[in-house]
Amino acid sequence: MMSRQEGEAFRDIPYGHYAGEPQPAGSGGGPESRPVGEPSKVYPPRAEQVNLFRFLVVLMAMVTILVLAVICLVIVGGTMPWLSFGAGSFTVFLVTVVALDKIK
Repeated sequence: MMSRQEGEAFRDIPYGHYAGEPQPAGSGGGPESRPVGEPSKVYPPRAEQVNLFRFLVVLMAMVTILVLAVICLVIVGGTMPWLSFGAGSFTVFLVTVVALDKIK
């Protein structure tokens, strides 16, 4: 248990105040009240996921083009599927470029 003297000593320390209470002068909780030698909290920078998202968009585009190639060229066959494969690949390219531009 804490003795009465220790309890009174803790009562005198200005930790902060509630929103409705006026704060005593000179006991502000801002940076100016912190001792000079005391370090402040330093948080590590947040990990950037932008490169991962861009990589995933390019990977999905490559897989989509491979699926288009299999459907158009292998399953359908002939000379006309080259036209639909080219149009589909161009569409995938445009969607990928727009997605990469929007990821920031």
